[in-house]
Amino acid sequence: MRARGCAALLAVLLAVAGCSGGPARHGPLLAGGGVDAEPHARDCLPPDGRTRTSTTNAGPVTNEGSGPVTVTGVSLVNPVEMGLVEAVFVPEEGPVNGAVYPPPPDEAGEGWPDRVVAPGAVLGPGEEWWFAVGLRSEGPAAATERIRIDYEDADGRAYYALTGTSVAMREQCIGVEIDWPDW
Repeated sequence: MRARGCAALLAVLLAVAGCSGGPARHGPLLAGGGVDAEPHARDCLPPDGRTRTSTTNAGPVTNEGSGPVTVTGVSLVNPVEMGLVEAVFVPEEGPVNGAVYPPPPDEAGEGWPDRVVAPGAVLGPGEEWWFAVGLRSEGPAAATERIRIDYEDADGRAYYALTGTSVAMREQCIGVEIDWPDW
């Protein structure tokens, strides 16, 4: 009787432990090389004067796993006065950093016509896509610490990946000190 009680308690504890952690940080998707706690780079992009948008080419995203993954969402990490317009995967090198979003044809890159909207995209094992993100400045200090990609593997396990770059949008990026938020 006592062994059965212990086994039942162990089964409940394992079930709770398996459901309580949320998405795992380290999964099969590698986004722009960003695996450390701090971003590898900081980019400043000028917003377009009319739309207040800009494009960031957040680098390659690679599925290093043995099965497909499905992107379930994209979000900004600790945004300040910045909004997400859209996130897409482009099969060849993506658009020019700093182009208005969506980028005009001369700045969109060869693969732009074959882009896939990130939420809902399925990336097969070994596939590499460029991650292009449209951002909107919502104030003079617009910035995001990183960009987060939420996804699931074929077994329904949830993960997330972070890009390795912080992004700020300023009227002038060259020759000035950027006032980065204190994340």
